[in-house]
Amino acid sequence: MTTEALTIEKLDAALGATVHGIDLREPLGTECAQALRDALFEHQVLFFPGQPLEDEQIIDFATNFGSPNLYPLVEMLGGTESLETVADGGDTKPVAGNWHTDVTWIQEPPKIGLLNARIMPDKGGDTLWCDLYSVYESLPAAMREKIASLMVGHSPGPYFYNQVVAPLGDDNFLDRFKERYGDGSRHELVRDHYVTGRRLVYLAGGFMDHIEDMELEEGRALLRELMNIADDPRFHVQYEWQVGDLALWDERSTMHRQDPSHWPARRTMRRCTVS
Repeated sequence: MTTEALTIEKLDAALGATVHGIDLREPLGTECAQALRDALFEHQVLFFPGQPLEDEQIIDFATNFGSPNLYPLVEMLGGTESLETVADGGDTKPVAGNWHTDVTWIQEPPKIGLLNARIMPDKGGDTLWCDLYSVYESLPAAMREKIASLMVGHSPGPYFYNQVVAPLGDDNFLDRFKERYGDGSRHELVRDHYVTGRRLVYLAGGFMDHIEDMELEEGRALLRELMNIADDPRFHVQYEWQVGDLALWDERSTMHRQDPSHWPARRTMRRCTVS
């Protein structure tokens, strides 16, 4: 595939661009793949309308950006596929309605995320992304100085344990999950992006448990303050899905969340992350 028909249209938002003139069912080729990698790190999230891909085609596309991950929960349940289904509706309530960055409770979280829409409600079910570069740049100089060298302890946390892990597996599954991942991980609160070099505040919502070398409640209050700043719509893009649409985003410079207002209508996505 060549770049001749490829168009990348920046959205009128803090981040995001729509990609046209490409069929993701076909191999990208070196030139096109590089153009998309460049666009991803420039715009942070790319939207590809009308790409009804088969599972194998999703994996083939994802490998242009890194090595597809095996999601920790899938691995613990004995799965071997890098693709997973994210579904809600009926008795299954949405669990991704709060801002988060994926799987930050492991030492090497995913770098890039991908969603492909399979079943969408008539209304609602959008996904929002937050620009963590702009959040950092909006902070007063005193706040930037205060958080410059802080380390944050990340863990799955009570919500993830109870709403995501506990309903899976047998009666001992949650205990086994806590034994394996309960110690969590630690990450810099402020970091320079590994590709762009731009500085960002690495926020992850409820996966952020505490700030090292700070009183627990003081640290959590500071994290809540930063999350409240990030909740400002001027830092966001909101995408209204159609069946077949695909989104690709930079997990380092963004957070994301689902708009759960569609529930109890059904919403089904295929998800993949890469490192």
